[in-house]
Amino acid sequence: MWNRVRMFAQRTAVVFSTAPTPKALTTSPSSPPDTPVQSAERLYYDVAMMRLTAQLAQVDTIDSKASSMFTIASTILPITAGLLTGDREVVANSIVAKLALAAGAVAYLVLVGAFTWSYRLVQWDARPELSQWKGITVGRLSNEMERWLGDACTESYEANRPQLDKKSRLVGVGLWLLAVEATSLTIAVLVPLF
Repeated sequence: MWNRVRMFAQRTAVVFSTAPTPKALTTSPSSPPDTPVQSAERLYYDVAMMRLTAQLAQVDTIDSKASSMFTIASTILPITAGLLTGDREVVANSIVAKLALAAGAVAYLVLVGAFTWSYRLVQWDARPELSQWKGITVGRLSNEMERWLGDACTESYEANRPQLDKKSRLVGVGLWLLAVEATSLTIAVLVPLF
C-alpha cells in the first residue's frame, strides 16, 4: 500500500512539474531571470506529501522493530529452557528461580499481546483515493490541484497520528517487557548456580 502512495506521489509530481506555468510565477524580482520560483500551493503540496510519506515509512520501521523484538523474545524462551533442563532439582528448590521464571513467562505473554495489538493497527489513511482524484481533476488548474492534494495529504497525516502514537506506545511497552523477560530468565538461570 505504501508503495502505491509513493508511486502516486511521484506520478503527481511529474504531472505538475511538466505543467506549463505562467511567466509571473517562474521568476521573482530579487532572483536572476532563469531561477524558477515555486508557487505557495506547490510548496504546500510538496511539504505535505513529504511528511505523509515519512509518516508511512515510520509505520514500516516500527513494524520491523516490533518483529525483531518479538523474534528475540521468542528465542530467549527455548535457550532458557535448554539451560534449565540440566539440573531441575536446583531450580525446583529455589524460590527466586521459580519467581523469576514466572515473571519471565508473564512478561512474554504480555509482550505477545502488545505485539499482536500493535500489528492489528493497519487502517492507515493514504488520501487522496483514486475515486476522489478522478472527480476533482475535472476543470481545475494545477495550483488548485496542488492545494487540494496538499490538503488531502495533511488530512491523512493528521488522521494517522493518533494510531501511529498508539502503535509506537505498544512497541515501547513491548521493548520494556522484553527487558523484563530477559532479566527474569537470566536470573532464573543464574540463581541456582550460586
